Amino acid sequence: MLDSEIGQAVEVDSISWKRSPWGQDNASFVDLNIYMGLSADDSLGLDFLDNYLPETRTLVFSRTSYTVSAGPDSWYGIALDTPYWYTGQDNLLIEIEWSAGSGSIYSYHWQTGQPRAIAASYGDSTAPGFETTLPHMHLNGTLELEQVSFAAVKSAFKR
Repeated sequence: MLDSEIGQAVEVDSISWKRSPWGQDNASFVDLNIYMGLSADDSLGLDFLDNYLPETRTLVFSRTSYTVSAGPDSWYGIALDTPYWYTGQDNLLIEIEWSAGSGSIYSYHWQTGQPRAIAASYGDSTAPGFETTLPHMHLNGTLELEQVSFAAVKSAFKR
């Protein structure tokens, strides 16, 4: 996600996706891991690890088995094991991997107009090509509050 799309610092404690009406109401995943980290570039390279700024790739969720359930057009999510502090600077990478699974749960996607995602088979360190769509996704958590004086707060509500 581009820093301009997120807008400010946030402690991400869960991620949600908007389910489309296609597929099934649930899916099960084996060895599901989610990593988050930062990238200085607005476009990705095909090597997963090379996209991260050094020492920012962080495992935020890990399960040997996990099932997701959601009805059509509803939001479903995953609460992270470790909240991720996003500073509001640089771009946020979200990497999701699983070794096997069953069922199918599909999310709505939007066309970015540019290569913004990569996908590969489990265990591959590089992707065969770029994706130009991203899922409808919410980053849930606590926003960093802007520090202002009481006078500034009062003037913001005077209109």
